[in-house]
Amino acid sequence: MNDRVPGEDVTGYPFCIANGTELVVGETYWITWDPTYWGGNDITQVQLQTIVYPPEDNDEALFTSEYVNNNNGYYAWTIKSSYKKNEGYFWLNITPLVTSTSDAEHTGTKSGPLLRIVDNVNAGTKAITRVPSDNGVNDNSSSSSSGSNDNVKKIVPAVVVPVVVVGALLCGILFYFKKMRKQGDGSRGFFSTIRLGGDRSANEEGVNTRTTRAERIAAATDAASVNTDDLRSEYSRQNGNVSKDDLHTIQTATTGNSANPFK
Repeated sequence: MNDRVPGEDVTGYPFCIANGTELVVGETYWITWDPTYWGGNDITQVQLQTIVYPPEDNDEALFTSEYVNNNNGYYAWTIKSSYKKNEGYFWLNITPLVTSTSDAEHTGTKSGPLLRIVDNVNAGTKAITRVPSDNGVNDNSSSSSSGSNDNVKKIVPAVVVPVVVVGALLCGILFYFKKMRKQGDGSRGFFSTIRLGGDRSANEEGVNTRTTRAERIAAATDAASVNTDDLRSEYSRQNGNVSKDDLHTIQTATTGNSANPFK
């Protein structure tokens, strides 16, 4: 029906649909035309209309499409019963969108083939053996729409759920750092608590080390003092009173350098 572009002398040109074609209500037909008909490169948008036949006074278009791309050269038209009037005959016209500076050869509405809308395949003047839906055109449209909806239902959760999870994790991390900052010194944040903990452990170890050394000094001093006192007492018992020089000799001989914790 729209297999090839007819010559300019053929009735219905620039449309590719044959004159006298009958269209069934509920079917979708691909209406095609020759985009080069206008004779200029500035015709980019066109509009389709259907006019009842035979014409009646003050008749408006039974159908008017939106402006479509002329260079595409096709329009998918779904036939509705409201487009039918009287016996269903109509002219198919095409109108270009032009400007005042257009250099196109044809700038007015071009009347195409005389067609007819019928309610079903049995209402035609000739036997209608095939319709577009036999090729799955209409079914494909509905299944494509359904498939698109199914894909959307699958894609939306797949995108939204990870975003929500990541957002929740970020909020949790920020809350944790904020809480740790309040617990710290307020200037260095969370990591200051780690350093403070390490410093505190080192300080405690240092205190323990210094305490142990002090205890050793005190113990050594006490031992030396005890030894000196014992020797003094023993010397006094055997030799009487102890002079200062004798006491110094006793201390040196008793303690020696090894008893001095700083040597």
